[in-house]
Amino acid sequence: MLLRHQQLKLIGLAIAILFCYSLSAIFQEKVLRRPYGDKNERFTFAFAFAFVQSAIYATVAKGVIMSHDHPKNETPQRYYCIIGVFYVLGKVTSYISLRYIPYPTQVVGKSAKPIPVMLLGVLIGRKTYTVYKYIFVVIIVIGVALFSFKEKYDKKDGEDPILGIIFISVSLLMDGFLGAFEERMRSVSKPTPLNLMLFMNAWNTLYLTIFLLISNEGVEFFYFCQRNPIVIRDLSIVVVLGICGQFCITSMISNFGALPLSLVTTLRKFVTVLLSVIIFNNVLSIRQWIAATIIFTALFLDGYFSKKGKKKDKQKENVDVEEDKVKNGIANEVFNEKTDDTKL
Repeated sequence: MLLRHQQLKLIGLAIAILFCYSLSAIFQEKVLRRPYGDKNERFTFAFAFAFVQSAIYATVAKGVIMSHDHPKNETPQRYYCIIGVFYVLGKVTSYISLRYIPYPTQVVGKSAKPIPVMLLGVLIGRKTYTVYKYIFVVIIVIGVALFSFKEKYDKKDGEDPILGIIFISVSLLMDGFLGAFEERMRSVSKPTPLNLMLFMNAWNTLYLTIFLLISNEGVEFFYFCQRNPIVIRDLSIVVVLGICGQFCITSMISNFGALPLSLVTTLRKFVTVLLSVIIFNNVLSIRQWIAATIIFTALFLDGYFSKKGKKKDKQKENVDVEEDKVKNGIANEVFNEKTDDTKL
């Protein structure tokens, strides 16, 4: 039973996570789907957007590490190098998908992440899963199919559902490879959340810098910001809220474990869909609301049973649970939250 001050802290962290990621999602949708300026220009610089995020996250992580006595990184750089590739590709294709599909569709589509993660986890990460996991994944597949199916698509404002689904599928595939190689990395060495944040984003920044130098996107992004300076404010809000959200996630899982976080992050996805419908008039049918409810319920139950199973295993092995949460759980959950939201 949590003490009163612990309950208040848990509630405060939950509200902070919901606030940070919900508001971040609103501005992210505004940046990627709404026109800017008198000429109604669209922001089409997914790689530049990812570069700004990665560079700032790496800088913040380095600053925090230098501010106190932080454990030295012992994870080989080749792992960060590999997962950085999949992380960048997953993030960029997720951003690009928003040019062609509404934000609620993207959120629901990304909720199918357990499918490629599980399949590639078995093939590459050499993981095994419970029967519950397979059942919940099947439910998620049904929910996503129910949400996405339409007898006909009405294209508007440049939307192209087929292209959107293709980019989401590529993003999900990258998430699957990301999860599988992250399991390989963690079997060798388990990085702290800050080391993971620093080195993965450092590699991302390197890759994106090379791309921006050999392409024309960096120059076009610069001139776009000159013509529409308000986009700098919107991008800054997305980045700052993402950083604040990550530290709230770290605090929640280190103090209260992964199960409360699973509930909050699932609720956060539902809230972002609701806000997108209200603010940007992304209308959903009754069938889509039912499908979204099925998906988010399955995600929560999957998280609940997964964390319960892990807790029992730890007790059987007589492991120090609190130490394991700090060393293993935080990095894994923070990492998963980054790849889930397309926002960090």
